[in-house]
Amino acid sequence: MKRLSKWAAVALIVIGAGGLIVNFSELGAKVAGPEADPTAPIAPEHIQTAGTAPSAQAIEAAPEKDGKWQKVEKRWEFDSGAFKNLSLSTDYNLHIQVKTDASTDYLELRGVVSPEAAERAFRTGGEADGISLDLTGKPKIQFLSFGSNDADVYLTLGLRDATQLENVSFASSSGTGDFGELTAEKLSIQLSSGDLNARRLSAKHTDLTMTSGSIDVKELDGASRIELSSGNLQIGAMNGDSVIRATSGTIDLTQKNSANLDVEVSSGDISIKPAADFAGVYDVRATSGSIDAPDSPGRNGDTIKVRATSGDISIKP
Repeated sequence: MKRLSKWAAVALIVIGAGGLIVNFSELGAKVAGPEADPTAPIAPEHIQTAGTAPSAQAIEAAPEKDGKWQKVEKRWEFDSGAFKNLSLSTDYNLHIQVKTDASTDYLELRGVVSPEAAERAFRTGGEADGISLDLTGKPKIQFLSFGSNDADVYLTLGLRDATQLENVSFASSSGTGDFGELTAEKLSIQLSSGDLNARRLSAKHTDLTMTSGSIDVKELDGASRIELSSGNLQIGAMNGDSVIRATSGTIDLTQKNSANLDVEVSSGDISIKPAADFAGVYDVRATSGSIDAPDSPGRNGDTIKVRATSGDISIKP
């Protein structure tokens, strides 16, 4: 007869003696915690002028907690046109919305985060021209904890002018980033793992960094540098010079206007649709893989440079 391992025998003794009955569906529901409401009204005590210290009442009057999760709802207000800078670090799914119908500039935060991250948010006063938020730190996984550890953070930016932001940076260790339409002079987005989606990103210079996941941007305006360790990159309309580096994955790019493009991929396929007005040079090489590219028009200095160590390259106007 096959003998049970020591730990299997102990488990049977404990369950048998205690009559343990576990409802896994209920455990999963409890782990989920409170859900974030992106339209929830923000309590008056959690509205403050940026650059001032939050009141003790605001810190103590925190929204509901549910085990390892806590709701956070807060609004920072700025003088009209003064909101210039935003920096956010988070471990949660991030959703960004920009509104330009406000009489005053503001930043609204709604989400479900760890109690530690919530307390940091409630204590953050910010500066007269911007906010730096630290929402890192997921709740610790507890014994018999089932379900997802993911949660959502919603940021609403109220601006007098959609183009007034100067320096904007987002960093996330995991989760998805949904950025809608966002404009700044300098934009930096770093995701360790997950997906990045945006309808339109516009900046004089944009840095996108992804360790593992996918990037899907419908329109990218301005110069950019994109680094992708593993995953897929798709940009529907590029307007500006761009440098792209990828270790592995597929690259699918469409130019909106003629510009310089420098793409290198170690392993993966590359597909590029040049702009209708591209009249420069195609500089294409693949160590292992096929190349399908037209002859270079050669009428100006714009260059589409593509290198692939292993993979196919397709350039089709």
